Amino acid sequence: SLMIEQNKNFFNGREGGEQTEEIERFSPATLGALEQRGRKLYTLTGKTIPQLSGEGVPISKEWVSHKDVDDEIGRLQSRRSQVAIEDIGALPENYTLFRSFNKSVPEQITMVKNASHQLQQDIPGAKMIIGNPVDYLELAWEVRKTTGRNLFQTESFIRFLSKLMRRKFKQYWFIRTDTPLESVRGSFAFAVTWYSEEFHISAWPRQEGNHIMGVFPLIVPAEQNSKSK
Repeated sequence: SLMIEQNKNFFNGREGGEQTEEIERFSPATLGALEQRGRKLYTLTGKTIPQLSGEGVPISKEWVSHKDVDDEIGRLQSRRSQVAIEDIGALPENYTLFRSFNKSVPEQITMVKNASHQLQQDIPGAKMIIGNPVDYLELAWEVRKTTGRNLFQTESFIRFLSKLMRRKFKQYWFIRTDTPLESVRGSFAFAVTWYSEEFHISAWPRQEGNHIMGVFPLIVPAEQNSKSK
C-alpha cells in the first residue's frame, strides 16, 4: 500500500463550493418497498472532507505521501442523494460484502453490478452502486449519530469475518471504493475505515485483493426525474 505520513495542512482553510444541486430521492413506492425489506434510509448532502472535518467529524490527518493528494481528495464530494443500506448488524451471509474480500476492484465492480441487477428485478426504482470515499465517511457518521452504532465495528460482523477468514480478525476493516487515486503513479483506489476513534483514508492497488477490504454497496434511486430540493 502507499506510505502514510502526517499532513498538517490537509484540513486548514478548506471550503467546499456552493451546493446548488438537488437531492436525488426514491419515489414513495420504491421507498416503501425498501423499508418493507428492512433497508435503512439516509441522506447524503454533497459534502467535502474538509467540510465534514469542519463540522466535527473526526477524520485522521494522516494521508498518503504525495504533494497533490490532499488537493485531489479535498475536491471529492459525497453524492447528493438518499441512500438505503442493509442493517449491518443483521446482514445475510450471502450478502455481496462478505464475498467481496480478497477480490480486485474490477471483480468487486462486477459483483455489485450483478447484485444491482438482482435488486432491480425486485425493486425497479433502486440500484446498487459503489460509493466514493466521502459517501462512506458522511454515511458512517450519520449512522453513528442517529443509531450510536459503528458501521465498521459491529461485533457480530467482526465475528463473522473472523470465521470467514479463519483467523482472528482485526477490529477494523476497510470499505473499498472504485474511486481512482489519480495524482499518484500506478493504479490505486481509495478505501476508508475507522479505528482509534477516527476515520482513516487509504489507497490500495486496484488489481490486488486484500483480506480486510470489501465493498459495501449503496442503494440509490434509479428512477428518471428523481431529483428534488
